[in-house]
Amino acid sequence: KLFLGATAFAHTEKQLPVRYDLIKPGMVVLLTDKFGSLSPLNIFTMENMDEFKPSARNELADSVIKNEIMKSLTQPKFSLGKIIAKYSPELGNEFDISTNIIAVHPAGSDGALALLNLARVSNSHLKIREIPMNYEEFAIRATTEYIIPNSTSSANGCHIIIASNEVANQIADDLKKHNFEATIIGDIIEKDGAKVTITQKLRNYIAADCLVNRFELINSI
Repeated sequence: KLFLGATAFAHTEKQLPVRYDLIKPGMVVLLTDKFGSLSPLNIFTMENMDEFKPSARNELADSVIKNEIMKSLTQPKFSLGKIIAKYSPELGNEFDISTNIIAVHPAGSDGALALLNLARVSNSHLKIREIPMNYEEFAIRATTEYIIPNSTSSANGCHIIIASNEVANQIADDLKKHNFEATIIGDIIEKDGAKVTITQKLRNYIAADCLVNRFELINSI
């Protein structure tokens, strides 16, 4: 079976929330949905390669893929776009940090690694206190058995939002009404130097040391 991608074009009267220059210490990091939603699909793909011979087929992964993941991948997240637009200023208006989203960054297949990209483009130090994971059982198995290097890879709908704490809580409430599992996972510590500080728990989900070592890991946050 083939996976086909598509590009959509749209008209907007809102400013795009990519004002990384306006990010300030004290703002929070909101994850619109959990990381790891592609773990079962990645495991399934690897187990069906001729070079990979699993000891036993994971029937639960097959069921999850058929009933949950494929359905999610084929459904556009219009509600997410509408919520982001709701908290974005009109074209020609200035961004207001007390009412607007300041920045949105896609997680996608990068998963938690997208936090590093966000830190780089915004030149910010992010302190991440939580790593919300979908299908955690699959993610840990994929990591401990070195099946895939990064089990935090996510499907469409998983984005990182930077906003004030008050705005972020309002956005999270709106997202939860549309079945997103939105969570405030951390905050901005400094605006001078790209760095992501995160709990050692990340090692449960990323097998490749070359990826894990790009983070600053600490035992507790």
